[in-house]
Amino acid sequence: MTSFIKFFRILGGKFPKPKSAFRLRKNQSFVYAVMTGICLILGIFGEQVAAFVLGASLSYPIYRQAAKWLEYLALYALCALLFRLWIEKSAVLRWVNKLELTFNAVSLSIVGFFFFTFLYFQYRL
Repeated sequence: MTSFIKFFRILGGKFPKPKSAFRLRKNQSFVYAVMTGICLILGIFGEQVAAFVLGASLSYPIYRQAAKWLEYLALYALCALLFRLWIEKSAVLRWVNKLELTFNAVSLSIVGFFFFTFLYFQYRL
């Protein structure tokens, strides 16, 4: 959640303009395109993919979706408050504020997350 808050601050904050233009390499653009496509496919055909992967039919009523959105917004507000009041000002946790992940590290962490999630659901570790 802290990464999302930092990303939001990057988009909405006032930062000096970069000295050189940032350009993606072709392999980075390809990975972004593949990950975007997978997210779109899973978003559009989520029930069918879940039924195929998990072997069970999943239905998610609209009231549950609304409850999850409220839960997410409350968690986001709490994390933003903690980030602003504690992590940003703490000398001990200052390294969290300065943590910058490279493209490869972010890609590897996303793949690792899905891999371990798959293992958990597959083998119930």
